[in-house]
Amino acid sequence: MTQASTPTGTAATITVRYFGIFSQYTGCTAEEVDLGPGTTVERLEADLCQRHGEEFTKAFQADLDYRSAIVAVNGDVAAGTTVLEPGDEVIISYPAGGG
Repeated sequence: MTQASTPTGTAATITVRYFGIFSQYTGCTAEEVDLGPGTTVERLEADLCQRHGEEFTKAFQADLDYRSAIVAVNGDVAAGTTVLEPGDEVIISYPAGGG
């Protein structure tokens, strides 16, 4: 379990699942992360970029032609200001394409 840099208080555990290139850069498909109260998706994103290095950060922040990374919390695409709660499931992926 990894600890994200968050506000002081009681830690809560969430699950982060990685798909596509993100699982390649992290070396895992999922990890549990301990967060402090009030941690937002934006703060989690910054912590994950710092933890998983330059290639992860580039893939996460880059606009690869038409794609950009999406973050979903409990199945819904989340804004950076979304506050994470104990037991949340966060998915990091590229949007699915098709036609």
